[in-house]
Amino acid sequence: MEIPAVFIGSILLGFMNRRFLFSQSAYIAGISCLICIVFSNVGSKRNSAGSWGQLIAEGIGFMAASTAFDVMYVYCVELFPTNVRNFAVSMLRQSLMLGASLSPMLVAVGRMRPSLSFLVFGALSIVSGVLSLWLPETRNTPLYETLAQQEEEEGRLVSSVADDDAGLELAQ
Repeated sequence: MEIPAVFIGSILLGFMNRRFLFSQSAYIAGISCLICIVFSNVGSKRNSAGSWGQLIAEGIGFMAASTAFDVMYVYCVELFPTNVRNFAVSMLRQSLMLGASLSPMLVAVGRMRPSLSFLVFGALSIVSGVLSLWLPETRNTPLYETLAQQEEEEGRLVSSVADDDAGLELAQ
């Protein structure tokens, strides 16, 4: 499921905003995990290992998580200026490895209570999608060389928006 997700994500990155694509992918992954809770509870009542519905929900969730993962790398590279970009990407990689080292423990807990691991993965995916909405959009924006250059450009943008707002108030 990861190969189609890479192709779909690459195509979507060409014409969608990065922040929106990441948050929607995280939402879909989280909702798919929460849907799996329903199927795991139904499957446990029938003494079954799962169902086709759960398998489909897991596949959709895995594709969405893979898309979010790929978009996150592109987004992180575009978000930070050149002089801190390597550090930011390495911190992203370290946090991903921390999550990868903790996830087998959740899978082990999921063998005893399947709904718990789906709940944790789903809730964290949805929370990351919500938190990403506060980040700035990076599509069609320049890649800055230094933090000072980025702060200067963002300050210029904020002051021009404030001047436009003040002009509108005076006109009314």
